Amino acid sequence: MHISTVHHPYLTETHQSELREHVQPYLHKLNDIVRQSTYDEPESSLNLPTDQSLLNNVEHLVSQIQTSQLKYIFVVGIGGSNLGTKAIYDALFGYTDHLNAATPQMIFLDTTNP
Repeated sequence: MHISTVHHPYLTETHQSELREHVQPYLHKLNDIVRQSTYDEPESSLNLPTDQSLLNNVEHLVSQIQTSQLKYIFVVGIGGSNLGTKAIYDALFGYTDHLNAATPQMIFLDTTNP
């Protein structure tokens, strides 16, 4: 994966050149983070889509935990710590009624009260 700027048809080449010059140091940083494949920086989530080792570890953990006995997984959080996971879950599996969902069923416990 390589992160770079994109040409935009509504911006003049001069303006695009100025923008590229302005963001170039940050683009170098992002590309270094991807090249290093570590999770030491806030932007390191860029490595998640290509981290086969992490995926293998998660799949191994799932195989150890998931049994026919497992019916529910509760996710407890406030705001983003809960809603981000729910957004991904809903995108992958759709929003379903908890009474009709397949098991194991994820139940998201959230509060708006900090």
